[in-house]
Amino acid sequence: PINLVGADLSILNFIGISKYENDNSISVFPNPATDVVNVRLNNSEVSEIKIMNALGQEVYATTGHFTNSVKINTAEFEKGIYTLSCKTKEGIIVKKINIIH
Repeated sequence: PINLVGADLSILNFIGISKYENDNSISVFPNPATDVVNVRLNNSEVSEIKIMNALGQEVYATTGHFTNSVKINTAEFEKGIYTLSCKTKEGIIVKKINIIH
């Protein structure tokens, strides 16, 4: 398993992890969120989106060819910190999201 404690954003590839604090290739809002999380893909092509809870359990996954934005219903998620990962050609972009109710 990959532990990203303390990392706001990481791009994973086959040779390691590179951290980018000011990378704007993907925006997640609102954060914290209640019922919906919007993922805006700023000039990125994403083929897979996953959300994992703090225990590493997958709570959401979708695949396709995403180029603009994706709206994710989070109304049924327990409150807490989640890890959102977006698979691109360059690697996997990871962001943390906070769900509050």
